[in-house]
Amino acid sequence: MNRSAFKGVLFAALIALGAGIAWRFSVQAHAEERAQPSHRPAAVRVVTPSKAPEQVVVNLPGSVRPRERVVLYARTNGFLEHWKVDLGDRVKKGQVLATIDAPEVVANLAQARARLSQAKASIGLVRSQHERVLALSKDGTSTPQDVDASALRLAAAESELTTAGAEVDRLAALVGFQTVTAPFDGTITRRSVENGALVTTGSTALFELASTGDLLVDVAVPQWLA
Repeated sequence: MNRSAFKGVLFAALIALGAGIAWRFSVQAHAEERAQPSHRPAAVRVVTPSKAPEQVVVNLPGSVRPRERVVLYARTNGFLEHWKVDLGDRVKKGQVLATIDAPEVVANLAQARARLSQAKASIGLVRSQHERVLALSKDGTSTPQDVDASALRLAAAESELTTAGAEVDRLAALVGFQTVTAPFDGTITRRSVENGALVTTGSTALFELASTGDLLVDVAVPQWLA
């Protein structure tokens, strides 16, 4: 390599080295400038408040339901003799909705009343006998054992009378349940049985009744409107 060519290569290398050093210092200065805290004020968004409307109208979905809704079940065993109201009929409290034919209950009530009459007659006889035994015990004719036995017979007769009376009351209530009435004013929303259908206490649904004069409205209100 001659002397002039060597000088050219050396000059080019010096230029490249200087350019690299200058670029490095430029990058470092830029990084230091970015690292320095900014003294410029932060940007803030500003809005002007305005008066809201006095009334805000919002359409919201809702559901309407009756305040009272019940399902009326049979409370005695038998056959549906006749239904007097149907779906959509308006009824009043105490109105007869249906009648149930319960011949077994009626027959059992007749037997219970006969048993009650017999118990009343028996207790009258037992009481008079017990009073006689008490009178005889005063002059020593009857023994204390006789008095105790008479008292036991009287207690048994009184228990029989109480049991017979309770049975008559229970069966009389079941006979009363042969007539199905409305517990409140409303509208029949379902009829579940037909005439002649077998009905069972507590398991056969007869009607569904809902109050229509007093309704409840449920609306889902968003949080921003609450």
